[in-house]
Amino acid sequence: MADLKVAIWEEWSAFSLERHGEAELAGLVQGLEPAQGQDGVVLRTPRRFVLRRFFRLWSRWNQEEHALPPRLFPQRSESGTRVSLLLDPRVLETLVRRGAGSTPEEEGAWVRGLFGACGALYLPKTGYHLVFRPPRDEEVLLRLRGFFRRRRIPSSRRERDGRQEITLRDQGKIADFLARMGLMQSVLRLEETAIVRSLRDRANKLVNCDAANIAKSLDAAAQQLRMVRALEERCLEESLPLPLRELVEARRDNPSLSLRELGQILPHPVSKSTVEYRWRKLEGMFSSLLKGDGEHVLGKGGCQHLR
Repeated sequence: MADLKVAIWEEWSAFSLERHGEAELAGLVQGLEPAQGQDGVVLRTPRRFVLRRFFRLWSRWNQEEHALPPRLFPQRSESGTRVSLLLDPRVLETLVRRGAGSTPEEEGAWVRGLFGACGALYLPKTGYHLVFRPPRDEEVLLRLRGFFRRRRIPSSRRERDGRQEITLRDQGKIADFLARMGLMQSVLRLEETAIVRSLRDRANKLVNCDAANIAKSLDAAAQQLRMVRALEERCLEESLPLPLRELVEARRDNPSLSLRELGQILPHPVSKSTVEYRWRKLEGMFSSLLKGDGEHVLGKGGCQHLR
């Protein structure tokens, strides 16, 4: 499963630079956490591959002549040192303005950049979660939700740790979303993962079902063996009708067989339902004996027969 998440980022990082790079740049910078620095706007992210993608796209973009070029610088935090991006506010404003395209291709590129900056795919034990956690920017949230709504991709929105979180949960819709971004190899990997999961879940269900059936059969066999021993102790086995006596003998000699298998080894093979019927009849006769209803009693000199 981890291979799928790695494959998505590998494909995202290697995506063509020629296809609507300005729109992708806009989504990328709008998805990073901003802060005001002394020399410009500081954009922070723990994903260094996102910063590498930014500079590859930047090299294809026609920069403002009088704007300061973006640069990287280290920042220390409680979790360690991370690299941040410093942008001239004019550059950031121009990137966002030029990336506000409305064609399906431009919107797909914008969302692709946003996904790289603040998106992630999670694979819990059951289900699939694709999550966006953009900065506190209502315009970005509205544009992202509009993108999903126009393409009929259901999403949910909630607040978590002071930030808005938008989540896709349906595997088919997540595949559709990845395709909209142009990540077709990731779509195929997701479909493969879904097939493997489905087969594994089915195999687990079959194993659990088999285990439950085996346990049920063993419990029934143990109960039947206890009744066989009780009949032996009371010298009642020989007085049983022939079909019931054959069933008792078969169970005593084959303590682990299922009812279906037990029916097949009888001198005259019968179905599972017939075996169940005969055991119920035998249990009823034995229950009457234990209740002491006077119909079946033990004599002093030997065993009285079941009638």
